[in-house]
Amino acid sequence: MHSRRPLTTALLAVVALLTSACGNGSDESTSQVESAEPGDTTTTAPAGHQVDSGPPCEGTPLEDPGDQSLDDEDALVPYGLAVDGEGTIYFSLSNQIACIDPNGAMYVIAGSEEAGYSGDGGPASEALLADALGLALGEDGTLHIADNGNNVIRSIGPDGVIQTITGGGNQPPLGVDAVPAEELGEFDGIRGVGAGRDGTVYVTDTGLGLVLEIDGDGNATDISGTRAEYYPDEGEIADDPAAGAVVLSEPEVTRADPQGAAVIVDTENQRLLKVEEDGTFEVLAGALECCGVISEDGAQLNDEPLSYPNDMTWDAEGRLVIADTQNARVVRQMEDGSFETLAIDEYSPLITDGAPPVAPDSYEPSDESVPYDYGGSESQVPALTLNLGYPSGVAIDARGRLVIADSEGARIYRIDDKGSVETLFGGD
Repeated sequence: MHSRRPLTTALLAVVALLTSACGNGSDESTSQVESAEPGDTTTTAPAGHQVDSGPPCEGTPLEDPGDQSLDDEDALVPYGLAVDGEGTIYFSLSNQIACIDPNGAMYVIAGSEEAGYSGDGGPASEALLADALGLALGEDGTLHIADNGNNVIRSIGPDGVIQTITGGGNQPPLGVDAVPAEELGEFDGIRGVGAGRDGTVYVTDTGLGLVLEIDGDGNATDISGTRAEYYPDEGEIADDPAAGAVVLSEPEVTRADPQGAAVIVDTENQRLLKVEEDGTFEVLAGALECCGVISEDGAQLNDEPLSYPNDMTWDAEGRLVIADTQNARVVRQMEDGSFETLAIDEYSPLITDGAPPVAPDSYEPSDESVPYDYGGSESQVPALTLNLGYPSGVAIDARGRLVIADSEGARIYRIDDKGSVETLFGGD
């Protein structure tokens, strides 16, 4: 797919995420790191899809590995995220699914260090997975898993039992319409999974450029559009989202927006696409042109191009929060389409090219704020020194805190509305 950049230290410009949403419910403590009480959900819940609770966060205790090198074949690398209303954080970890409970205790709830495919119909704790990536929580508390190495979607119910809901069959998935999901197979890179309030599950296959919608009855439909033709050698691109014709290029994940519509992270096309009820598409963020041939002066919806976005969620006011992965940052899209930078790496190309990130005025700089020289214009940027090399997953908890999985730094961060940062997994 796309390369990952070697990093040493990183600069994180963190903003007061959802200050207005948190209001008086936010912790007014002056301590640098805010700790959550179990079940504390006193603030406004995010507008994005979030359920009360997921599978029990219990099982084999997981020790924090501390600082890791990705050169180590045994490194535990977080990738996908999901959070519930009780404050539990679920994350994929190579061949395992782990969780962090509201008290900070960590457990492995599915899989082991060994890759495999087994355990359906039994306890998830005894199952084997392979290269688990994206996660999503369903309305009933079911945790859905993109089991990438096996090219299936696995689901852990509230009772802790694991099942395969699609991928184990023989029918090719392209173009299907209301076909039982359990009959489908021959996928080519299931990396993402999403869930809607009505029980819908979204499956994103990066290799096929495919998005499936599985309804509450278990029937799957291809919602990838009319699969517009693309002839790069001839310079012809028949991509017209408004007409329902798109060329998805390595889409990473599809999630349900606050109104229940599917939104696709069309990663290699550097854009986010909303699927309308009539089968057409709306570009919500990023490039207005497609197919990996976007030039620097190509048409953009926003003031700054996205670079291989990997994940997204919504804040309490319904604004998109995007893992702008190859730009090594997390951004929030404002009403006018501009981006506010919530977190950015010191070596982001946006910084090295001389473009200072725009942070919300409400951010309260800490003693760790430092000046940086952006293209000859010195700017005092609210900053925290963190490693944020490859933000692969983003989520917002019920207290409005931003959670980031950094798969290059092998860390999980949680950032409160004042900019205080907790390293929940990995690090020193």
